Amino acid sequence: MRLDIPDGDFAGYIFDLDGTLVDTMPLHYRAWDDALRRGGLKGALDEDHFYSLAGFPALESAEHFIRRYGLEAGVGAAAEIADYKERLYMRLSTAARRVEPVAGFAERAAKTHPVAIATSSLREGVGPVLA
Repeated sequence: MRLDIPDGDFAGYIFDLDGTLVDTMPLHYRAWDDALRRGGLKGALDEDHFYSLAGFPALESAEHFIRRYGLEAGVGAAAEIADYKERLYMRLSTAARRVEPVAGFAERAAKTHPVAIATSSLREGVGPVLA
């Protein structure tokens, strides 16, 4: 992977966490696939469609998947699926790996510039991934 940073003296940098600093998306996919199967999905979650929803909050994603796949879900099912997915992802997150070119650049930039991390992940899931 080649990382092309535009020339310029930037005041600071903001990095997305999932899929940019850390390769967590395959772990999110595994967690969603498992959670949706528990919710009635017959077969694998469409991986391309999953990736097209990157960045959406878990509850909104669960509601979308229930509609898309026609899952017979009662009141509160989307919240239950989203909660199960997040708990499973937390267990899987210890297997996350750095995206070295981006993470290395962020570490170097942090020595001379303000650096922030943006994510739609739950706050309690960020610490273990960054560690």
